Amino acid sequence: MKKIYYSPVPNNPTQGELNIPIKQLDRTYPSSVTIGRCPAWRHQSSKTFVYTAPSTFTLQILEEGQFYSDNLNATEIQKYLHLNKNWNVEGYNILQFTDIFTNFYWTKEKNVWISILPHPLTSVNNNFYHCGAWFNLSKWSRNVNIGAVIVDSTKPIIIRRGDPLYLIKFHSSNQNDDFEMIQSEIDKKQFDSMISRLEYISSEVSADYDYTESIFNSDKPKCPFSFLWKK
Repeated sequence: MKKIYYSPVPNNPTQGELNIPIKQLDRTYPSSVTIGRCPAWRHQSSKTFVYTAPSTFTLQILEEGQFYSDNLNATEIQKYLHLNKNWNVEGYNILQFTDIFTNFYWTKEKNVWISILPHPLTSVNNNFYHCGAWFNLSKWSRNVNIGAVIVDSTKPIIIRRGDPLYLIKFHSSNQNDDFEMIQSEIDKKQFDSMISRLEYISSEVSADYDYTESIFNSDKPKCPFSFLWKK
């Protein structure tokens, strides 16, 4: 059993809410459901987990790129909503929530990859779907934010406590490995290491450094500042 740890990030405004534990996907279905009889479905769903919203949140896009929320004031919207300059290109409206609904994930296991996948119900119930991502968690412990691709920009994003927001899937060199997700106090050493990496990546010193090798390869990072990455 490979252990994966998670914790709300320190600035997460929802961390005061009663947390809803991350569950295996197969445990979110009734035990008698038809697909539960399929060994292929059981095998993949036992390694797939569901992140669930711990609180209620709304966000509406207004004219000229302004936003309104029932839960956040204008200052908080600026703090928790990250917009790239091309966030609304050719009909695609993509928002990133920082800190809010954000967990930090890490593991002590070797060569474990994490995939973040959209949950199919969010496009129906919440008016967005997660953009998704994957990386080598054993080498790149980090935060996972909500990268929201909006379905209909004329309608609000509405997230209710208990709504599934995205799927988490794990992979290792042995596809028969089992995984356990454990909520824990944040590992300060791991978290500080992530902050150091991000500060380095955003600095001028790293302008010519391709950090994707550290995210996607199993080899040690080829970088003079490799002490920033977990060995």
